[in-house]
Amino acid sequence: MTRWQDVTAENIMNFDAWLRTLTKPISEARRKAGFKPETLSIAAIYNYHKCLKALLNRADKFGKIERNPYEL
Repeated sequence: MTRWQDVTAENIMNFDAWLRTLTKPISEARRKAGFKPETLSIAAIYNYHKCLKALLNRADKFGKIERNPYEL
């Protein structure tokens, strides 16, 4: 999402799906020891959404978007 017009409920769902595919970095030593990369926790994903929702609330307040997709 690079423009205010790109902020849609569908794009937020795509953002959520993308967040769920991210993995935390792992050192080479841990990789050699058999550890596998971990995905982001539910709490981390929630925090990303919380920050995005707050940003979109401000954008709605200042008229940059017609409606906050989180409020649907």
